[in-house]
Amino acid sequence: MVKREVSGGLNVKGLTPGRTEDEIGIGLAALVPDRRFRADAPEYHLEAYYRLAVTENLAFTPDVQYVRNPGGDADNDPVFAATLRAAFGF
Repeated sequence: MVKREVSGGLNVKGLTPGRTEDEIGIGLAALVPDRRFRADAPEYHLEAYYRLAVTENLAFTPDVQYVRNPGGDADNDPVFAATLRAAFGF
């Protein structure tokens, strides 16, 4: 459970010349766990992605995420994750 949370993000489509269907985005979040957790340091999240539209029906999205103070514990090491998502529509 979360005592307080604030988040926001921004995404832009067609920023790259000649790639009108591509999209780039970034998101930020900060939260404070409620008192049921032993640790209560603010947890920070950062995420960035680029959606590459290969065709009208196929897109790939590399995504990177970073979490500082996971679980609200300042003693925890930061977490870094990277993914590649594929979306196919028909």
